[in-house]
Amino acid sequence: KLLSDEGAEYKNYKLRIVGHSLGAGAGSLVALFLKHKFPQVRAVVFEPPGCTMSWNLAEESNEWCTSFVTGMDVVTRFNEKSVFVLRNEIITNLARIRVPKHVVMNKRNIDGFGIDAVKEFLSDALYPHNEIPDSPFVKSVRTFIEKTRSKENVVGLHIPGKIIHLASESFSLDVDKDKSETSDKAEVARDEETGGSDSVKKEDTREYQTCWAKREDFQYIVLSSHFLTDHLTSTICSAFQGRMKAAGLSEPYSDVLE
Repeated sequence: KLLSDEGAEYKNYKLRIVGHSLGAGAGSLVALFLKHKFPQVRAVVFEPPGCTMSWNLAEESNEWCTSFVTGMDVVTRFNEKSVFVLRNEIITNLARIRVPKHVVMNKRNIDGFGIDAVKEFLSDALYPHNEIPDSPFVKSVRTFIEKTRSKENVVGLHIPGKIIHLASESFSLDVDKDKSETSDKAEVARDEETGGSDSVKKEDTREYQTCWAKREDFQYIVLSSHFLTDHLTSTICSAFQGRMKAAGLSEPYSDVLE
């Protein structure tokens, strides 16, 4: 009524829908439903769920929706297929492990456990995929994965609109490579982002770069030390503030708003 009624006070205003997380997904859909009445509506959403729109609808929404994703945020990578893939990777790695599991847990607490140490430990602790010895457990894992494989053929859902990724400069993941390597890379990612278990800080001091991203870049969940906290509004604000300062702007960033 404020925008479209006869004599509306804000008749000449443009309509923008903004939201975060579930609100981001809902906001993009609200914008879709309002387009017939407000053709100029735009959605600017932050960290929308990775199960918001079908591929075709997400592509069509490029014209009126922009999504922002921070780092390794899990919510933007969360969809039915990515959960199946993650589950299979976890149980496959349980079959690959060749050292007692308590050794793994104790190893994670060693001070100064940096990138090279992680890579070396993964090499020692896990059998290569093509060298996993047969055992009743391995056979049961393979049988389970094969029986549930058909469930992975689900309707793909995706992030809406054009995507701007606020990516940490310390880590990038090439999702086009062999997906069997994803878990190994994710373990390394944890320490690349933090510099080792002894340097994890409450305050996010990472530097970010902004870039246009492809929808397929967010099809797999990456287990890193920041995959949950990257979804927090405080992390998003920190990333944006860092980019603003890098551009020579200062709060309240009035130059951007004018």
